[in-house]
Amino acid sequence: MTTTAAPTAATTTVKTAAKRLAAPVAKAEPVSQTYVKISWKGVSGADGYCISMKTGNKWKTVGSYKSTTRWVRLHNMKPNTTYTFKVRAYTNVTNQTVWGSYSKPVTALTAKRTK
Repeated sequence: MTTTAAPTAATTTVKTAAKRLAAPVAKAEPVSQTYVKISWKGVSGADGYCISMKTGNKWKTVGSYKSTTRWVRLHNMKPNTTYTFKVRAYTNVTNQTVWGSYSKPVTALTAKRTK
């Protein structure tokens, strides 16, 4: 006979926290040839946000930010290049990081190099 342990209060709390974290609504816009601004609307219950950038076929985390941060400027981009980003919220529950869903991917095309 196989028995299954009942979920603990901590497990239930973590699952509940993950369900409450909505996907942020993000926006990307070029600032110059080498800068891109990523902004997003805050998510209730978030302790912070993480930004990922698509590189080839993979996503790479480019930074984690405080819950009060609503935009960042990323630099060292290449001129006349399209970049794709997504943002997701996280919270800390019972010494665990709980991740929300990713935003829809957003893109920005940096300005062309001037002569």
